[in-house]
Amino acid sequence: MQGHSDVVRGVAFSPDGMQLATASTDNTARVWSLSNGKCTATMQGHSDAVTGVAFSPDGTQLATASTDKTARQRHRQRSAGTVWEWGAVEAWLDGPCRALCVLAGAGTGKSTICTLLMDHLAAERPRLVVAAHFLKYSDQRRLDPLLIIKSLAHQLASQSAVFRERLSALDVAHVTALVDLESAFRDLLQNPLGHVQEPVVIMLDALDEADPAEQYLPGFRGNVKACGNKTLQLLTRQLVQLGANVRFVITARPDAVCSQIEPLLGRVFADSVTLLQPEALRSEATAEHGGQGTGVMVYHTVAKECAVLGISWGKDHADLRDVYNAYRRVFVSALTGLSPEDRGGVLALLEALLAAQEPLAESSLQRMGLAGVLPRLPGWGCLFYVAEHHVYLLHKSLSDWLLQESQAEGAVVRALEVARGHERLGAFLSRHRTSPSAYCLKYLLFHLASSRLPDGARRQLDEALLDWSFLKRRRCGASEMRWGKIARYCAENEQRARIGTTSSNTVTTAEQLK
Repeated sequence: MQGHSDVVRGVAFSPDGMQLATASTDNTARVWSLSNGKCTATMQGHSDAVTGVAFSPDGTQLATASTDKTARQRHRQRSAGTVWEWGAVEAWLDGPCRALCVLAGAGTGKSTICTLLMDHLAAERPRLVVAAHFLKYSDQRRLDPLLIIKSLAHQLASQSAVFRERLSALDVAHVTALVDLESAFRDLLQNPLGHVQEPVVIMLDALDEADPAEQYLPGFRGNVKACGNKTLQLLTRQLVQLGANVRFVITARPDAVCSQIEPLLGRVFADSVTLLQPEALRSEATAEHGGQGTGVMVYHTVAKECAVLGISWGKDHADLRDVYNAYRRVFVSALTGLSPEDRGGVLALLEALLAAQEPLAESSLQRMGLAGVLPRLPGWGCLFYVAEHHVYLLHKSLSDWLLQESQAEGAVVRALEVARGHERLGAFLSRHRTSPSAYCLKYLLFHLASSRLPDGARRQLDEALLDWSFLKRRRCGASEMRWGKIARYCAENEQRARIGTTSSNTVTTAEQLK
């Protein structure tokens, strides 16, 4: 049975013994016919690995378990002791405004608020149907509008019988084949929700993390990239069309969309927006219960979890500069005394982690010769950690600091260059192009095009673009428009190869493919 693009984590036989369900770390579950070994259904919607599957007693329904709540559990643990007051949210729910927006700086607890608000609403307003999506800058799967729609539909179906009935009436093959965003929105959200009478809340956390990364680089003076934030585009073009019983909770940094997020949301929701700061939801009694101080909450997390390094901070109210200073002290402590070889290994691993478009699997780092460096990463277990065999960064502010620090004079990571990470990942993925993983199919061309295109990467890019077997497999995950662009370039490149000319347009084409 072939179909999953990553490891299978769980299996289950149907009660009649005629079907087999499989769960995979490619974020999907599949159902197979045991009579012919063919896949009869593919279920998408989870934003992380699917770890288990189970048939209902009559064999007509399939339940799936996923690790996409792992991050929420970490938020609950880190907020232990914090006392929350949800009066402002309750007032919003009872009022006329359609959107509640929490706009605050990096690390101020916006994702924690979304997690705990879901818990609060489930306990206090059981009639309310709630679906949430947590965006992650370092995981392109969580930024894919089509997967966001499927994830929201999956959550809504688990809570609303009416929604579930309407969704179940759809042809499985049709749902699996959906690639057009407008069609997916209409079939999976708009039409089923049109029959739901209960109030619905859709949460979109960290909308800023879907912004193009270059907008947050020091000295950026450009304009908003057209359609650069695809999640924002999904909200403004599709989600806002949902019925009046559907309301939205949105969190973002104030500088999202080049600092235009607040007026933009005001226009989208016709000024029917309630704005909140995280401090308005944290009780003054927090300190009495051993909770975190005010300001940037991630600061207190770093201080608590890295105390084992002998580095301590005593501020109750911290800002982003304090967080960056905390990161710097952890890095100085960890890198001081390392041999040039070990320090080079740490920098190589950091470059790969920053260049990665999804959290890298430990197995991939092992094959790249970098897994042994993991314990030497500064703040290992806190700033960097492993969950479900993938390596994660604690917070986006850590990535932002690393990118800024790499450009500062005398910086502790002055030699850090993300382009080298793209080059290293591109070279690794090129070696496995004949039996590509899902990650390779999606991002090989991106990594090669994002490197500085030395001779090796230039050659690998041309080879990949002329490898029709690879491109045909990649087509399954590419839009028709992008596939057409690749096909046209390959035809031109193949013609050049026939007449013996070199690929002089590789750099330009690489920029187009990115």
